[in-house]
Amino acid sequence: MVEWYPHVLVVSVVIPRGPEKCTVITEFYYPEDVVWFEPEFIEAEQAAYFETAKEDDEICIRMHEGRKALWMAGVSEVGPYQSPTEEGMQHFHEYCGWRASARSARTSRRPKRACSTSTNTIAARWLRHWLVKVAS
Repeated sequence: MVEWYPHVLVVSVVIPRGPEKCTVITEFYYPEDVVWFEPEFIEAEQAAYFETAKEDDEICIRMHEGRKALWMAGVSEVGPYQSPTEEGMQHFHEYCGWRASARSARTSRRPKRACSTSTNTIAARWLRHWLVKVAS
């Protein structure tokens, strides 16, 4: 993830370590004058960033536990979505479900996951489908 704030660029990389584990590496990039002359700004900005990151972690853990419980109960695999910022994600999941239903009907068995095809392949198909939908 790349985040741009006044006087700082933050780059975070999430490395999956398993189905329920990951490592996040966060790097901060500042203009040279900030690095040399405003160390207090850097310290305060990073403290605020990591305070927010801790809150985000707590939300993520709770959301993951809730989504996992729903999935294990067979109730839901996706959503809820925030409109309008996550409409593309909602459409992607609906498209994956449609593709899985069509595949399931052909093979007479339900796939373990809605998007069992390679993620890159399904994402490319979805993008073409979505662009056509948006253009029309």
